[in-house]
Amino acid sequence: MQAIFTIPASEFDSSLFEKIKSLLKANGEGSEVVISVRPKSRPGTKQKETREAYFARLEKALVNVTTDNNTVNLSFEDWQELASPKADVSL
Repeated sequence: MQAIFTIPASEFDSSLFEKIKSLLKANGEGSEVVISVRPKSRPGTKQKETREAYFARLEKALVNVTTDNNTVNLSFEDWQELASPKADVSL
């Protein structure tokens, strides 16, 4: 499993670590956590999303993935070639 969570600094507290620990326990010994710190988006570059809009977007993504709409399927070899530092990914 791989997941990316974006958490505002104001919500970063000890309860978050407890949630991460329970997630790691559920996924077994082979799990790891990577934490990245970056500047907050500049005002006006990202609009606040309502809870309803967020869940509607998640539902649409789930439908897309389960029905192979708006997805790209790659073989492992194709992925390796694309992920190569020498890959030409110009469009």
